[in-house]
Amino acid sequence: MVLDEPAALQLNTQVTVLPKENWEEDQSHMDFNGLEKEFDELSRKWRADVGPESSFSKITGNLSYLRIISLGKRAVPLILKDLQREPAPWFLALRAITGEERIGKEEAGNFKAMADAWLAWGREHGYI
Repeated sequence: MVLDEPAALQLNTQVTVLPKENWEEDQSHMDFNGLEKEFDELSRKWRADVGPESSFSKITGNLSYLRIISLGKRAVPLILKDLQREPAPWFLALRAITGEERIGKEEAGNFKAMADAWLAWGREHGYI
């Protein structure tokens, strides 16, 4: 519940106060199935839109890809799960979301090695 005006509470009522942005993110965590469905739809659309495209800027500049990035850290386990199935150019999204810029850099151009580096990072940080 988000209050736009003061609330009248009874004495000794327990209240947890979260900043609005955290509240919205917290509510999203409660509906992981909805998040997973949204991720799957965006991922499927992204793959269909870019097809065999070789331009990295077109692949990562796609609106569905950018919407996945906008899901924030909640999307990290889903991206890593997708990487476990098949290496794909999720690396920019992972860097943008996590702030981790060094993961997989040494393996640039080798999707399998880059995916393995991110999967190791995901295990180490509890995302997998």
